[in-house]
Amino acid sequence: MKLLILMGVKMNNTTYQRGRPGYGSTSLFGLRGMIVTFQVIGMVFALAGLVAYIVYFGDISNNISGDKNVQGRALAAMILGLLTYLAWKTFYAGMIIIRFVRNSDDGEITANRFVLSALSLNLGGLLTPFILTRLPNVPVRSTINPRWFLSRSMGMIAVVGAPCFLLVFFLSALNGGDSPLTTTQLFDKNAGAFGVTLGVLISQVVITLFAAITVAFYYQKNSHDLFTGPKNALRTFMKIIAVIWLIVVTIELFILLFFAIVRIFGALADVLNTLSDRNRGPLMLFAAVFNLMWTVAAMTYYIYTINKTIVGIWSDEGVVYGHFSGFARLEKAENGQTRQR
Repeated sequence: MKLLILMGVKMNNTTYQRGRPGYGSTSLFGLRGMIVTFQVIGMVFALAGLVAYIVYFGDISNNISGDKNVQGRALAAMILGLLTYLAWKTFYAGMIIIRFVRNSDDGEITANRFVLSALSLNLGGLLTPFILTRLPNVPVRSTINPRWFLSRSMGMIAVVGAPCFLLVFFLSALNGGDSPLTTTQLFDKNAGAFGVTLGVLISQVVITLFAAITVAFYYQKNSHDLFTGPKNALRTFMKIIAVIWLIVVTIELFILLFFAIVRIFGALADVLNTLSDRNRGPLMLFAAVFNLMWTVAAMTYYIYTINKTIVGIWSDEGVVYGHFSGFARLEKAENGQTRQR
């Protein structure tokens, strides 16, 4: 648990004052602004993507399904439902991060950077986790119980997102496109859309019910005390709920880990293709090599953050986020340049 010392926060023998703008060569005030800005940008892009899909839903549905492919039209409606869910998830998680950054002092933000990264990483974010690397590179322990915090956040995301997914799926399937489906086609076992409809219906109903149970227990005023208090049946039940959400979050993080590795190999393949293509000049090779270097640097931290996040959310006491040697070397180089100036 966090230890506040008057108006400061002490973590591993390092004390940060509330409201203090920054440490070393980095202004935490500026980083707060960038984190908030990136959340707003993410919300705008998520909304723009959703609106674009709605506008072109008819064309997309026709391209996927053709003239009489009932299953394809159901899939197009399912994609729209998924985009609606992701847009809500982006908005709500972004608001959580913005609120935390605005209402917490410098020490709390530094100590809980991996929790913020967990929310951002689950949205596929890269800029916010990257900005979090500019926080003081010192060993800290999170002041938020990651299991309680993520279960609470994921519960609210799902209890709103899953019904929206289901509602948008049926509305778009029955009313969208040039040839909307009928209720009979959606539930007819021989029509082709039955499998998609049944899968969406069962999955979203189950998610909604589980999320409603999560919200009921985790949004009580004393939910944190119940979660961390003496062992009893209620605490055990809340722990079981947390484990289920942690499994979901962990699977999402492993998927992101896989794509991070794929991006590194993709950048390497681009360099090799440039070398083998005689029509590409030195500038193209330079651009490909630069892209490889940037991708390796960014994805290395991405993988590091995902690893620390997975370890942290499965820890009852949070995680000690230690020094990352790569950033330590960068800070040393920056300090050397500052002295030369």
